[in-house]
Parts: sequence; structure tokens; C-alpha cells
Amino acid sequence: MKNSVIALGLREDRRLELSVERIRECWETGDLATIQDYLEFDLDDTQLLANFLLPVVYYQMNYVPNLNFQTLAIASPALKAQKIHQRLLPGIEPDADKKSGFDGGTVELLKPGLTSNVSKIDVSSLYPSIMLRYGICSRKDTENRFLGVLEYMRGERLRLKALGKSGDKSASFQEKSLKVLINGSYGFFGTGYYSFNDYEAAALVTAYGRKILDLMVEVVERCGGITIEIDTDGIFFSHDDPETVSKAVADALPDGIEIELEAQNCGLYAPKAKIYVLVNSEGKTSVKGLFRKRNRYPLQNEFPIEFIKLYFTQGLDAAEAYYQEVRSMLISGDLPVEDLTITRKISTNEKNLVELGLGKPGERVSYWYKRLEREARHQGGRYHSKTGRPLKPCPIETNSGEYWSDYYLTELDEVYRSILGVDEVRMVGDKHQLNLELKAARSKNLRER
Repeated sequence: MKNSVIALGLREDRRLELSVERIRECWETGDLATIQDYLEFDLDDTQLLANFLLPVVYYQMNYVPNLNFQTLAIASPALKAQKIHQRLLPGIEPDADKKSGFDGGTVELLKPGLTSNVSKIDVSSLYPSIMLRYGICSRKDTENRFLGVLEYMRGERLRLKALGKSGDKSASFQEKSLKVLINGSYGFFGTGYYSFNDYEAAALVTAYGRKILDLMVEVVERCGGITIEIDTDGIFFSHDDPETVSKAVADALPDGIEIELEAQNCGLYAPKAKIYVLVNSEGKTSVKGLFRKRNRYPLQNEFPIEFIKLYFTQGLDAAEAYYQEVRSMLISGDLPVEDLTITRKISTNEKNLVELGLGKPGERVSYWYKRLEREARHQGGRYHSKTGRPLKPCPIETNSGEYWSDYYLTELDEVYRSILGVDEVRMVGDKHQLNLELKAARSKNLRER
């Protein structure tokens, strides 16, 4: 919940977070004020999420029949589309299509790493727009009734979106509810066990989608742009005049397929497809993929985002200074253990955390890593019993004692090298000297040879 509130932009700064051990310590020492602050933050986060999510669910009740509010809140987009089809086509219950494989959208990262001057063109509701443009619906809907509903929802959404931009909060929530239903109307085709599904229709929609993305890339590169990433319904590209490129793309697309210039002149770090940190000119970040992943300790998520933000807004020196500051705090042990603490549930088949006495399967636990010395196999050193090689210490999960600085330093250095594309980091005294021969540059030199 804590990370969800930050990711959705409902809270700007991180709130007070306490590990289980810290809560226990506060209780035992009578520091009830800290516990009260922690609980009040929990209530605030719950209210923020409720205010953000529940109105969107409520307004879907105007379109989805035979589902109460509670069921609608957890219902899949496919179930909602099925209920609408059943209302439109009463008395008809065809057999569901058997599951069938088909090619999805285009996802390709063409230029990994750090890139400046990046913009993004996004197709508005690509798959629903394709359905309306080319008249694609379930073959079991012989009168194309769902397309009429889809067209109405899209028109109503555009009207409400305009009202929302003028400050009408109710209209904004209604627009978001329609967005959920509109975007879910395609995925329903390729979902098993629903009577009105249609795998052929699903395959046809994605085929059109791939052709549209190919056309967009062709126009961008014809205008002199460089394509960075293609992802289903949008492309990241680099060009000095993104508005001119966007207009050229819009003019080339079929009627009914509309685009938005979603971002302009940003910094982008994309290590893999569908994983990125996007930083706009004001320093606001958009994050997708790995950097918001659960079961990671806070520093794992926060360091790369802050480093990349500093890199694009203040330059390499500022990012390097931040890295050195975090590294120094790890070496001295001054970095709060909360920044290195993983909080998650113990899975059913997990043994190590249970054997360590940290909890039982299903329980939510907090832990970090400390140094575990292995027993000496030979006098005067630690060696493997078979190979004779020296044994290294290994990490062990714990919720007490000091964390193992070297373990976290190794991970921090690896992230640092990965972001910059640096081959190695050489230690000289207490300072780092960088070998700034980037991997990309080295690969280019090899190709030229």
C-alpha cells in the first residue's frame, strides 16, 4: 500500500515506515507516539487509495449489468465485457472458443540505456479504435451490437475528459471508469471460458495494431527521428522537433486512429523492453517495470530512479555525488536499516525464512541481510572441502543485528555500472575512478574493425 500511494502520485514524499522489529521496540520502550503516527499514515494511505479507486468502480455500474459494487471492484475486464454482451444479446449463450495462440502487439527496445531528448507518441485506445475503424467484434454478435455500445462509450469518454480537464472531478472519475471498460473490450476476445469470446477477432485486432505501429515508425524515421522503443500502442523516439513528427504521423494514420504526443524532450533510461524511467524537463519521473517491483528493499527501487533523475536534470556530476553519498553511508553503516529491509509474505513452500525463525508461511515478515561466516575447514583459513578453494562469507536473512555493508555495496555498484554502461569501477584509495569506456562505444568500435 505504501508503494502504491507513491507510484500513483497520491503522496509526494515517503511516509514514516517501521519494520516489525522497530514497532516491537517502540512498544517495549513505551514510544506509543511513533506507533500512533505510523497507524495514522496507514489510515491516510487507505483513504487516498479509496478516493482514487472507488469512484471509478462506482461509475462502471452505469454500464455493466448484474454485478454489485463489491463484485465489480474485483471483476476482470473480460467479465465486465461478457456481462454487457449478455445484456445486449439476451437468450443467446454460444459456446466459448477454445484457447488459441496468436501474435500480440509489437514490443521491441532498439536503443537500450540512457537517451536524452526523447519524446513519446501514443495511440489513443489503439485496440478499441481498430475495432471501431474496421468493424471488428465477436462473430457471435451477429448484429454488431457491442460496437454501438463501444462507440457510445468512446464519445462519452471524450466529452467527460474535456470536462475533467476544466476541473470537474466527477467527470474525471466517470472518464476513467469508461477508459477501463473501453480498453478491456478487446482483451475479452482472447480470454478463455467466456461464451462471447473470439480468438480470431483478437488476432485480427493485434495484426492491425502491428501494421499501424510499423507505419508510425516508418514516418518517424522518414522525418529523421531515431526510434528508441516500440511498445504495443506507442513509440519512444528522439528528434529535435517532436511536434512536427507527431503531426506527420497523425496525417499518415487511417481515419479513426488518433495519437497524442504524450511526452516531449525527456530523458529516458530503458535497460530492457517495457522497463524504463522517463524524466521530463521539470524533473517529474514516470516509471515502469522493475523499479516498482515488490519484494525489493526501498534502496533498490529508489536509488536508480533518483540517480537517473539527477543525471538528466543536473548532470553526471550530481548523479555521481549522490551515488558516492549513498556508498559512504553504506560503508559507515549510517544508512538506515529500513532502507535495506524487505517486507513480504512468506510463501507456502519457502523454508529458509521459516527455519531462521522469522515467521510462518503466509505471515508478513521484514528482514535484511547480514554477514554469515562459514566454518573453517582447515586451520588458519576457510576452504571448500572438495576443491580446496577459499570460502567466502554468505548473506543470511535476519531481523536483528547490523546489516552486511559489503553485500549491499556490491549490489549498489552493479546498478551504478548497469545504468551508465560502465565496464568496471576501479578503486583508488577511498575514491572511485571510472573506466568510462562505455559498453555501447566498445561494441561500436568492434563492429567498425
